[in-house]
Amino acid sequence: PVVGWNVTFPDKPKPTPRPPQPPTAGAPKLNILHLSDVHIDFSYKPGSQADCSQPLCCRGGQ
Repeated sequence: PVVGWNVTFPDKPKPTPRPPQPPTAGAPKLNILHLSDVHIDFSYKPGSQADCSQPLCCRGGQ
C-alpha cells in the first residue's frame, strides 16, 4: 500500500438497529440528490493500470 493507515475502533458494541417505520399518510415527500467524488481528472487514461504504487493511479505512463 502507498499509505499504511492503521485505524483502531473502540471496543464498544453496536446498538441494536430499529426497524424503519413507514411514513404517515399524507406526509410530505423529500427528494435527495447525493453527488460523490465529483471532479475532472485530465490525466485519467482509460485502460491504464488501476493498481499501482502511486497515490493516484489510472494515468498514462504508469
